[in-house]
Order: sequence, then C-alpha cells, then structure tokens
Amino acid sequence: MNSMYGIAVCLAATTLQLLWKLKRHLKIMYSLDDVRCQTFSPTEPPKSGESLSRQNIPFNIGDINTNLRSTSEELTQRSGI
Repeated sequence: MNSMYGIAVCLAATTLQLLWKLKRHLKIMYSLDDVRCQTFSPTEPPKSGESLSRQNIPFNIGDINTNLRSTSEELTQRSGI
C-alpha cells in the first residue's frame, strides 16, 4: 500500500466519521427524523406553523481517532492487512 494513499484513506475515513457524528447530533438536537431531513430544501421557505425545538446537547468528538500513521508499515499493522 502506498503511504500517501493510506494517509488519504485515513483522512477520508476520519472526515466521514465526523460528518456522520455531526448529522446524528443535529438530528437528535433538533428532533429531526429521516423523512424531514430527506425532504428538506434550502430554497423553500419554512412552512407556516412549522418550528424547530432545540435541545441543549453538547457535541462531543472525543472518540474520533485523528492520529495518522506515518509509514506504510504502521498503516498495514493497524488495518490488519
């Protein structure tokens, strides 16, 4: 495995993990369901009587591993390949 390719894959995986965690957090914080998220259009004005209730929940990213391995041997060892 090319070392730069491995680092790029690790960065992409970390980014996706952070985005999924943010999406889940926002859905919980604003009590949103999948249907409402999928039908959302930023160009449509809010419907009358529609409101968002916000819960005060902190966003925690402490369990996301952002340590990158610097060599292909370290990447291979960690991935189990």
